This record gives sequence, C-alpha cells and structure tokens, in this order.
Amino acid sequence: MRQRRLLLLFGVSLMLAGCSTGRGASTSTTGPRATSSTPAASPTTTPPSLPTPYLALWPFTTPGDVRSWQQTSSSDRSDAWHLNASTTALRFARDYLGFSEINAVIGTATTGSGAHVSVGFRPTTATSVTSAVVHLVHWGSGPNAPWEVVGSDDTTFGLTNPTYGATASSPLMVGGTITGADESISVAVHQPSSSSAIGSYCCTPAGGTGSPWAATISYSGATDPVLTVVAATGGHVQAIERFTVTGVRAAGSTGLTVGVVANPSHATVGQVVTFTISIKGSGLLSVEGITFGDGATTGANAGVVRCQVTETNVTRQVTHQYSAPGTYQFTDEVGAIGPPPTCASIDVSGRATVVVGPGR
Repeated sequence: MRQRRLLLLFGVSLMLAGCSTGRGASTSTTGPRATSSTPAASPTTTPPSLPTPYLALWPFTTPGDVRSWQQTSSSDRSDAWHLNASTTALRFARDYLGFSEINAVIGTATTGSGAHVSVGFRPTTATSVTSAVVHLVHWGSGPNAPWEVVGSDDTTFGLTNPTYGATASSPLMVGGTITGADESISVAVHQPSSSSAIGSYCCTPAGGTGSPWAATISYSGATDPVLTVVAATGGHVQAIERFTVTGVRAAGSTGLTVGVVANPSHATVGQVVTFTISIKGSGLLSVEGITFGDGATTGANAGVVRCQVTETNVTRQVTHQYSAPGTYQFTDEVGAIGPPPTCASIDVSGRATVVVGPGR
C-alpha cells in the first residue's frame, strides 16, 4: 500500500503470538488547504447485507461497494441496470463469465428466495433455449436495493461438488450430474477483481440421464474471498449451450472487506463530508492509510503486531472538507495480519467518490 498508517489495535490479547512484523511511526498531511480529519461519533448508517447463507458472486463484493453505488447512482444513468434482475443475470453470463452467445432472457420468476432468471439463446425467432436459471437476491431492502447473483438453480445440468459455500483451494475437484448426449464439459474459476478466469479446464465427456461427471481444475491468483466455479457444455448448436455455477470461499482468505460510504456524496466547497468506514473479516488489523483524493492524507503507524486469530468488525467515521470543485476518490487502504500458522499479510481497500461543486 502507498500509505501504511494509523495503527488499529482492538481489544484482543497479544499473547497468542505466532509471528510478528514491525513498522515505524510516521504522520503526514499534504494538499491545498487540507483540514485535519478526525474520527467522528458512531455511524448513522447500516451497510446493506445479503440474506444468510448466500455468497456475493457478482457484481458487488462488499456492502461498501453497494453503498457507494447507491450514493452516486440515479435512474437515468447507465448503471441503473443493477435494479433489474433480468439484466443483471444476463450481464453475469455475458460480461462476467464471458458467454457472449448467451443473449436472451427467457423468463423471470420472483419468489421469497429472490429472483430466478432463465437466460439462454434463440436458435430461431420462434424457439428459445434456456442455458441456466440464475439465482439473485437483493442487497438489503427498499427501492434502491440492487440485485446480486448468488448462484444458479440446477435443472438438467448440476454442479454439486464443491458444495456451495465450501472452502476451496487449487487443484479443485469438481463434479455433478448431467442429462444429455455427447456432452463436453468445461470448467472455469472466476473472481470479481480479475477481468478473465483465473483457471480453466477443457474438457470431460459426459452423457446420459442424470449421469455423474467429474473433473479437476487448477487455478492461481485467487485474491478475492469468494470465487465462482462455472461448468459449461455445448457444441451441438453453439459453443456454450448450458451452464451451472456455484460459489466457494477461497482457502487462505480471511474475507477481509472494507466498505466506505460518503455523506453527502455530492457536496460544495468547504462542506464537511463524513466517510463511514466498515471493516469486517478475520485477522488482526495492523495499518491503515487514508487518502481523500485532493492530496490530503491521514494516518499514523507504530509498533509490533503479533500474529493471532481474532475477528475484525469495526465501523468508524472520519470527516474532511474539500477546498476546490471537482470529483474526488476517497481511498482507505487497510493492512492486516492473517491467522497462524502463515501470518500472511493481507491488503484490501475501500473507495467512495465525492463530487464537489462550487460554494454559494
């Protein structure tokens, strides 16, 4: 991280030492007319969440991402598709999984468990083929609660191993059942922070009625806490005709997340902007560096942080005033020490955008 600052030590015992890291102390504040940024009172907003036990596969990964979008989005913007379950499901298949031939929404059913969107393709104007039923749920509630893909409904093609929510590592054994003839099943692993799959496998033959299939896939570069495993088959009419997905937790990941909400997200010069920071996950927070986007920073550093097991769940606020109009990106970069025996260093960040107009 560019700024490793502000020691965050919480009420945990440091007697469970497994390994340690030392950091020197430093503070700095730069930028035009930068004001001191001080912690404020307890937060006034509650970050949105997903219903238990669902995992956030796509497009959002943290409550902070959702809040940031809610603060800046409007109905006439191109990102208003987050409020449409059908569009989100289709974009999941096309934009995230890379299945460009999946180009139609066949149907949508909304139940108590969320939205179930059938996506697929139309070989002719009079026929349609369902490739998968994508399962989505809302982040929180209310008219501005966006949809999140959390999995798919198994029909004639299932991915049952690994189980949903399991901890996964490479190489990963995958499998399920399929009904069909002369099928060729490929597998890929995706994470939201990567523009393409972090692992792929081709192919294993399969066929029959409810017949089992299995494969082993290797992947690398898993940095996100949640991964999407997708199996696909095709080759009769087009390359991708059916697919199924499941969500897993990446082995070795603490699931540490940083969410930031700016209030207000549209301010004027000299107006106080309050940034609510929510840090959640496992591991001991060690350092934090905040930049406000106008050259101003805040933070301090110190001491020895011992490797131990603890659960981080911290919400706090900082304030700032901008001295000139513009669009600024607030960034909170957090470092943590993961649990023993590896005591791995973990770096994550949260961001929020603030648009500042001229004062009156």
